[in-house]
Amino acid sequence: IDGIRRHWQPKLQIILGTDPAIGDLVNIASHDGDRMFRIETTLRLGIYKHGSIGRGNKRAVERAIQNAMEQTDDPMLAEAARAADAMTLKERRRVY
Repeated sequence: IDGIRRHWQPKLQIILGTDPAIGDLVNIASHDGDRMFRIETTLRLGIYKHGSIGRGNKRAVERAIQNAMEQTDDPMLAEAARAADAMTLKERRRVY
């Protein structure tokens, strides 16, 4: 279990952190080898798309969400992307 924790902890800090680097989130959502991390990060992108992240980061987040919806063979990842895409500012305020 310690080995798993050491492997997962850095990514969890990025995904669940209070001020993550958007590029790191997009990279994990798009390319991580672990399905669970791709799904969780894709859901988080729905939260951050409503944040004060700058125009370029917003486009990168929206593009990552769209790519996950359109280009995945994984139905759970596609569903996470649809949930992220549908997240409203009001829902984001409820989460945070």
